[in-house]
Amino acid sequence: MLYINHSLKEKTLNFDCDGSLDIESFENFDKYFTGNYDKSFETIIINLKKVNYISSVGLRSLLRCAKQVYSDKNKIFLKVENEMVKNIITLSGFCKILPFIED
Repeated sequence: MLYINHSLKEKTLNFDCDGSLDIESFENFDKYFTGNYDKSFETIIINLKKVNYISSVGLRSLLRCAKQVYSDKNKIFLKVENEMVKNIITLSGFCKILPFIED
């Protein structure tokens, strides 16, 4: 299960996720992102601090987000605290496409 909220601050759109981004939740994540993404925001932050697991389909969902954001000439970043999630993103090479950002 994955819970998702979003918030707006100036020219930044934040997506806050809590739970697991996997085969059971990726479709909801994709729909939520697509339904709430607005290209007028220059920066998109996907907050995965409360995500405890990410699978390959979760990575694919993040890649889709990045492609959409970059096609609009905007920036996208990830916030990650869980070491396992951070390692999966790093070892997959996705951190080159979706750089980490700290608070």
